[in-house]
Amino acid sequence: MNWATEEPVPSEIVEHLPRALAASEHSLAAASPKSMGLAIGKLLNWIEQFGIVALPAHPVEREEWKIRTTEMYNAALSSLPSDLLNIAIDRTMETHTFRNLPLAGDIRAKVDVELFGRRELATKIKSAVFFTDLRGQKATRDAPRAAHKPRTEAEKQAAAEAVAKAREILDAATLKKVPTAAGDHRTPAADPYRTAYAVLKRTGEE
Repeated sequence: MNWATEEPVPSEIVEHLPRALAASEHSLAAASPKSMGLAIGKLLNWIEQFGIVALPAHPVEREEWKIRTTEMYNAALSSLPSDLLNIAIDRTMETHTFRNLPLAGDIRAKVDVELFGRRELATKIKSAVFFTDLRGQKATRDAPRAAHKPRTEAEKQAAAEAVAKAREILDAATLKKVPTAAGDHRTPAADPYRTAYAVLKRTGEE
C-alpha cells in the first residue's frame, strides 16, 4: 500500500502480483445466492425471534411477508461479498436497538470501512500489474539492492552504454508538431518522455 505509481514495483513483489490480483478480486466477489439466502434467513429469524417488527399472525401471510422482505434485502445487499454480508448482519443484530426493520443502507454501512479498504487495495494491485507490464519488469526472488549501495564498475559501464544508446535513438528521432485549431490557446499537457529527455540532454543522467 506504500507503493506509488511513479515508482518501480519492488521486484520481490512482482512475482506475487497475479495471485494477489486473483485474491483481491475474490474478496470483492458478490455473495452467491446460497450465501445470500442463509444470511438473510438469519436476519429474518432474529427479527421474528425478538419481535423487532409485528409480523402477520396468519402463517401464510407471514411466509409471504418473509418472501417479500427477503427479496428486498437481496436486491439491496447482493453486491456485498459473502463474508462482509455476514459481518454486517451480525453487527446489525448486535447494535440495532429500535423496534423497526433495519434498512439495507444501515446494514451496508456496518462494513463500509472494510469494503472501502478492499476496493482501495484491489485498485492498487491492478495499478501495480499495469505498470509492471508497461515497464517490462521481471519477477525475481532476489532481495532488492539497498538504495545506498554503490554500483559496481560493471553496472556503471552497462548504465553508461544504455544512456549512450538512448541518446543516439532520441537524437535521431523526428518530433512532429501537431497544429492546433484556430483560437486554441490551451497549454499542451506535460509529456513525461520529453521531460526525461530534457534532463538527459542537460545532465547526462539516466
